[in-house]
Amino acid sequence: MDINEFIKKCETGTCPRYPGGYNKKTCSREHKRIRCFDKWLRQQEKKKEKREFDFQKKMEKHKAEIKQKEEDWEIKKEQYNNGEIDSLFDIVVDEKDLELKRIIWKRDAGLEYSGTSLNKNWQNYCVFWNHIFTKEEKLSMLNFCLKDKDLLLGSYLDIVHIESRAQRPDLIYNPDNAILGFRFFHSRLDSYLDLVTGEPMSNKERSIWINRMKDYIKSIKYTSGKQIREDLESWSKEK
Repeated sequence: MDINEFIKKCETGTCPRYPGGYNKKTCSREHKRIRCFDKWLRQQEKKKEKREFDFQKKMEKHKAEIKQKEEDWEIKKEQYNNGEIDSLFDIVVDEKDLELKRIIWKRDAGLEYSGTSLNKNWQNYCVFWNHIFTKEEKLSMLNFCLKDKDLLLGSYLDIVHIESRAQRPDLIYNPDNAILGFRFFHSRLDSYLDLVTGEPMSNKERSIWINRMKDYIKSIKYTSGKQIREDLESWSKEK
């Protein structure tokens, strides 16, 4: 928002800095509006810095988790080879979550879910990358990703819920409420950061991305996942 847009909001009686903070007597003065705009800019900058800091901390934690999982996996393989453990894999408890992952991976990536979210070729399967981003947005993100090689090494694909689990617990296992997405984009969406620029987003701006995700769901062949479930059942019988 530039100063002209800021002043237009002032003129409508809406305070951009504080809800209900408009004062007809003082806020109609030009010098007051300019000073208020400067304070608003500083306020936005602080918010941006905090969100970027929080996001970087989250990504550092994510990279550390990836490294730890890789180390744990090597230890587990060694234990298995030495006969210290009977299996390399843990038992999956949430059958509904497993079914959702199988459906989403088959629908969005054309692959059977392997039991892990790690896939080094994330660009081939991420819905954001292949169906939601424009060509210009992809070029912008590609330039960023090429600079951050560590990011590409931790190529996890997540089940990204469109309506959050907290807001719509009834849709947690609904395939129409989820897509397959690169974890970096997923983290940005959850952190209210623009998926392409990394700039802080308002609820209204975030809803634009949510609607683009919904448009993808509408455009795919099997929106309900019913046909995919039938396919999975038939494949299971064949095996």
